[in-house]
Amino acid sequence: MNNQRPDVKLSVVSSMYVTPRSPDPPSPAAHALAALRKLEVDWVDLYCFLPGDLTDADLSAPHRVHGATIASSIAHLNVDAWVRRWRGGAAGQAVQYYFANQRVRAFATNLPNVSSLDPDRRKETVEALENLLRAASLLDVPILEIVAGPDFVSKPVPRVDAPEPNMGNGASLFTVHITIGPDAAQQRWNALLESLEYLGGVASTLVPPVAIALEMEPGLSYLLNRWEYVKALFRDLEASHVFLNLDIGHALLMKEHERHLYRELSTKDWASRIVHAHISHHRPGAHVSDLPLKPQYRRRYQRWIDLVKQAWSSNYRSRFASDTIALELEAARSLADISGSIACLRHWIA
Repeated sequence: MNNQRPDVKLSVVSSMYVTPRSPDPPSPAAHALAALRKLEVDWVDLYCFLPGDLTDADLSAPHRVHGATIASSIAHLNVDAWVRRWRGGAAGQAVQYYFANQRVRAFATNLPNVSSLDPDRRKETVEALENLLRAASLLDVPILEIVAGPDFVSKPVPRVDAPEPNMGNGASLFTVHITIGPDAAQQRWNALLESLEYLGGVASTLVPPVAIALEMEPGLSYLLNRWEYVKALFRDLEASHVFLNLDIGHALLMKEHERHLYRELSTKDWASRIVHAHISHHRPGAHVSDLPLKPQYRRRYQRWIDLVKQAWSSNYRSRFASDTIALELEAARSLADISGSIACLRHWIA
């Protein structure tokens, strides 16, 4: 056992909670990073992306940002041009500070169509994630965070009573059919596995390397909502660069299964797969949004923080370990909420 504990870093995910409706500078990510810089946050997980983060100059012609989905925009990202702009300071001083000093610990994404059964949507999402892997490598960002998506199949179907397209009344021309059950989940499982095999292969070729970090998401509508499913996925997966992003808030939502999950993740086999971690608070049984931390919550969280620190100080730690626990606070209502959570986590990881 390695007795030297790593210097665990505190990061904050630069999501919409630090972004006003009309940010100045216009990029939400640039505004978020500027706000976190003022809070003396030294490390960040960059959320990729919010509308306004990418410009037409970042994309390969003739694709344009206006009207495009985030996945579509990232799939058409001119990786070299975007890296030059963000690392060179064109996106703002705070952006340059975090990228030029290798202080971006991960790219955080929410692209659930990685397991879509629509071949075009899944192809586009995989291309987007491949571009982010390449950008991460160029910017020395060690982790790409990925979600697995839902466990149901949705399909837009034209409405038989649809209004004429030129009526201009805003009525939808489609209805969405939802298919649930084991068959739908199995189909999405197979699609996820295929996507991860490909992306893991891409990650294995990059220099410097990037690890893909996948997280469990409790809740009836999520594909990886049980620990048994995570274990089965890694049994089936052959790609070598796919690991775990341990979301401590999600672990605490496992209720009666939390103790079993803690024991399993304490073992060498699973602790060696933990390369990154998130933390946030949730109301009991409700995976709705990420709430701020408070001092009175420490008892619930401390043993999980210690588990992560132990995994990263052991002789079986992954060579991809980021040594970073990131605050994820989607429901924070103010910078004061974020500042209070930062103070809690700094104290807990010390």
